[in-house]
Amino acid sequence: MWKPKLSLFAGFLLLVVGFCCCLLGSRLLRGSSDRPPDRHEETRVTSPDGQFDAVLVSDYWGGALGGIEWYLYVVRKGHAAPADPDEALFWGESMRGEKVAWRQAHLLELQYDRARIVKFRNLWSLHMIEGVGAAGEGDYSIEIRLAPTSADFSVLQPNGEFAR
Repeated sequence: MWKPKLSLFAGFLLLVVGFCCCLLGSRLLRGSSDRPPDRHEETRVTSPDGQFDAVLVSDYWGGALGGIEWYLYVVRKGHAAPADPDEALFWGESMRGEKVAWRQAHLLELQYDRARIVKFRNLWSLHMIEGVGAAGEGDYSIEIRLAPTSADFSVLQPNGEFAR
């Protein structure tokens, strides 16, 4: 009985084609990396002491499963929000009823009806974006709090699936 043998070249070719399909598939799902993301500054609120802005950015990514991601940054007043999502204090998806409010100079609140929270950091310090003195002099800290507007609302349905 004759059994076909896969040559080394054919195996390599199959590996390359599979790799290319994976790359193409990820681009279709997440959108082409050749085009800039659709980032929009949705909200900018200046701190009570006038030194900093809280900036809420939405980022629409296309592709087959498109969606909106939300990022919260603290920047010097008037400065642009960073393009790097890793610098965000908050990263969420499927957010509704979003609002940013300063409760006092060192306390920032992110309010929302619902959100799927991917990343959250509750403290921000000036040294994260610019140099301060060697002993920490000139540093400035801000606490960030998440504030769901409805204590009874859950992002999960009773069956455990995410509510859309």
